[in-house]
Amino acid sequence: MLHFLGEVEAVFGVWVLPLLAVLAATRGPRAPERFLGGLSFTEPLFVFAVMAIASTRPVLRFTERALGLGAGLLGGTPFAWWLVTLTIGPLLGSLVTEPAAMVICALLLSRRVLALGPSPRLAYATAFNDNAAITYLASLVPDLSAEARVAVVAGAVAGGGLTVIANAPNPAGQALLARHFPGGVSPGGLFLGALLPTAVAAAAYLILP
Repeated sequence: MLHFLGEVEAVFGVWVLPLLAVLAATRGPRAPERFLGGLSFTEPLFVFAVMAIASTRPVLRFTERALGLGAGLLGGTPFAWWLVTLTIGPLLGSLVTEPAAMVICALLLSRRVLALGPSPRLAYATAFNDNAAITYLASLVPDLSAEARVAVVAGAVAGGGLTVIANAPNPAGQALLARHFPGGVSPGGLFLGALLPTAVAAAAYLILP
């Protein structure tokens, strides 16, 4: 039971029930209805539709052929697919939105890399994560200086590989890849896998003009 409640896929659906129960107990039995009625589900539905379309065979085949050109230049090995998918694949977000790009990359990694049983060290460098919450919270701080704003954005981008549940593509990508990780995806493995890319990104922000 504890394992199930800790699954990323269960967070949004299961843990909303205690929230609604607390609302009903503290603010009256009609409070959950008023709370849900005041929410807009336009963005979640849009993300769901985009991810569903991105996982269809025509889109996946087109993307696989496009990335396959880059992987072919590097020898077409699993490592070449791993490198191209994690470097060029995310750039698809500019064309097909971030959720679609994450789903496509997750499916390609599953088929071309993780299905071959790579070492845990390589497998845990495939973590699709983000840290948009920091920038949102910083936007709520009044009178934030220009230097602080730059530091917040730089920190969010550099440290983006160290969070899991930030927005819809992240748990979706993790759900698609979880079957390749016996016992579930390890938070410690995600941390260690994201540590080097995070350090490189942080160094780039600190050193490059």
